Amino acid sequence: MFDGSAHFASGQHAKLVRGEGGTSGGYATSDFVAFYETLPSDALELAFKLEADRMTGLKLTQASLDLERKGGGRRARAAPRPRSLADSSGSTR
Repeated sequence: MFDGSAHFASGQHAKLVRGEGGTSGGYATSDFVAFYETLPSDALELAFKLEADRMTGLKLTQASLDLERKGGGRRARAAPRPRSLADSSGSTR
């Protein structure tokens, strides 16, 4: 989503969410990509608008897909680190 969508330029999605006091992000694993956002309840309409646009108008280029596959994309840098998935005893959650 970081490259924008049909109605929102690159970076605009996150800027709008922050403008409402929310947070957003995403991460990728070897078999899926997850996007998330947390917004105040009075910004629900904005959340639906942003998500609908993401689902129907996501901008993808071969170059950005190749970068993500190689692990050099923005999501790769923001992905949870394996140690963060283990508790203090070393067992995974």
